[in-house]
Amino acid sequence: MSQTWSKKKNGRPIASDPFSRVDVFAARRAMRDCYLARNRYKAAVNQSNRRLDWVLAVTLLRVVGHALHKVDARRSPEMKAAIAEAHLGWKANPRQHAIFHEFIEAERNSILKEYRLDPGAHLSADTEVEDYLLIGDQAFSPVGTINAALEWWEDQLDRIEAKAEAKRNGAKA
Repeated sequence: MSQTWSKKKNGRPIASDPFSRVDVFAARRAMRDCYLARNRYKAAVNQSNRRLDWVLAVTLLRVVGHALHKVDARRSPEMKAAIAEAHLGWKANPRQHAIFHEFIEAERNSILKEYRLDPGAHLSADTEVEDYLLIGDQAFSPVGTINAALEWWEDQLDRIEAKAEAKRNGAKA
């Protein structure tokens, strides 16, 4: 994970800023839990645990976006602008951001709004078993799908943070 920045006064971190002691952004904290959920899914010993850990991982992957939009955007005007810009890009280019649209958002909606899970996703965490999810034009194992979503979020968060930092410093990212 990249380093995140805290509020500063006279060039120094504000000691009373509760975010200075941990990742500044709620989205980064949610990401840490996504990694834990992925690891739990990989280590699940039975189908019930796998199913529940799948729900947990998918839900947390969507939480990253909600935390970004609802919590992190309030952090600064620069962060709000960078998040809004990124979100517009995701919406304008669904094929480029297929992992978001076809997995993070779609699977989360399927689970939370209908309690309908992808039939193969929770059956096996073993990447050698032929349970694959098609995202865009790529096939992923269930763990591979979670990993691809984590990589996508890491990239997006890095870009948003860099853009916000550049705006904060008066430059263009």
